[in-house]
Amino acid sequence: MYYYFTSPKDCALKLNGIYLGVITNNIKHVNIISDNSLVEFIPLNSNSLGFSFTINSEFLSSPPSQIFVTDMKGGYLIVYNPLPCGLPFKVIDQKKFDDAVVTIFTDGTQKISIETGSDFFTENINFEFDSVEVKRYSETLFVGFYGGQSQVFAYRLFPKIMPIEKLSCTEFSLSDPITIICEYADIAKHKVTFNYSVQGNELKVINKNITFGQNFSVNNLPTKIIPYAFLEELLVGGDINCYLASSILPNADKLRGFFGNFIGVCPPPFFVSPEQIGLVYKKNSNEYYVEYCSFELNDRLISGIKK
Repeated sequence: MYYYFTSPKDCALKLNGIYLGVITNNIKHVNIISDNSLVEFIPLNSNSLGFSFTINSEFLSSPPSQIFVTDMKGGYLIVYNPLPCGLPFKVIDQKKFDDAVVTIFTDGTQKISIETGSDFFTENINFEFDSVEVKRYSETLFVGFYGGQSQVFAYRLFPKIMPIEKLSCTEFSLSDPITIICEYADIAKHKVTFNYSVQGNELKVINKNITFGQNFSVNNLPTKIIPYAFLEELLVGGDINCYLASSILPNADKLRGFFGNFIGVCPPPFFVSPEQIGLVYKKNSNEYYVEYCSFELNDRLISGIKK
């Protein structure tokens, strides 16, 4: 079975005790024949814990929280996200309301705690951030983390503290309305701006604006790239009509349902036919899988789709 290993942090990688090199946001490809092989990630930074595991069906079907597994149907991508550790106790930020207290702090790891008169909630923060902002609207609490990959967490405070949403973004504003901006490193360089309102126990999008890079033009794309650009446009919810032949245009509004709730687009690994394009789907918090599809083009327009 083919495996791809990577980590966002500098890590040494070992397989069955054999040193395979250092991975630094790059990918190490290994063909592992035997079951229960021992894999070791050894962070080069002393602020992170190392992690070792044996690869088997049980591990792949239920990976621990710091491991992200993607089933590529013939191979697996395994990402290790080392958790910060050994951090001294320190209050990073604290916000007190009449009926609730929110604290972001370090105590070995990074944590957030929320306390009301009737409930208490805490969880680890498994990413790095530079600063934090806390805002509250009625019974909904927002915690925004500024950093290389900013994030916004939303919680319902009453009657029981409950996470509502966790949003990754490029920029955000916690002023009313809540604004989330996502910039994509895709073909069109999309920038999507969302405005949210709190409705009941959910965040609802009340406005969405999509733009793309000023140098992007569908007419300048190589023919082989057109299906990728189409899927990325479909993913962000943009206008896909310019990619479709007249035979498919009447069903344009059904294509999102046809492809399902995919979260990414990828080229095929070497063990999949090169004409296939991968669609990434989320199974749960740290498990993903890839399905493949192919396209027929006529005069640079998509005239056929096969999953």
